[in-house]
Amino acid sequence: MPPIDPIIGGTVYYKNTNNWNKVYTYYWSDSNKAMTTWPGVEMSNEKNDVYKAQIPTDAKYVIFTNGNGTQTDDITLEGLNKIYNNGSWSNFK
Repeated sequence: MPPIDPIIGGTVYYKNTNNWNKVYTYYWSDSNKAMTTWPGVEMSNEKNDVYKAQIPTDAKYVIFTNGNGTQTDDITLEGLNKIYNNGSWSNFK
C-alpha cells in the first residue's frame, strides 16, 4: 500500500440513499474553514451508490451535497476510510 499523502489524508465514503445524480463533499476544520470551495469536491461512484473522495487528514467536518442546493447538515468526521450512511459513520471495507 502506498504511503498516505499528508495533504490528501485518506478517503471518505457516502452512501447515496438520496439518489442524487452527482455527489460532492465539502470539508473544513476549525483552523481552516477554506479547505475547499462550495459545493466541494465531486465524489466518484465506487459501486452500488457508494461515492468516495480523497480529503485532507486535518479535515474535521463535511457536508455532502448534490451541488444544487440539497445537502446534509454539518457532519463531524469520525476518521477517514469510513462511510456515512443514513446518519451514521461505520468502517468501510
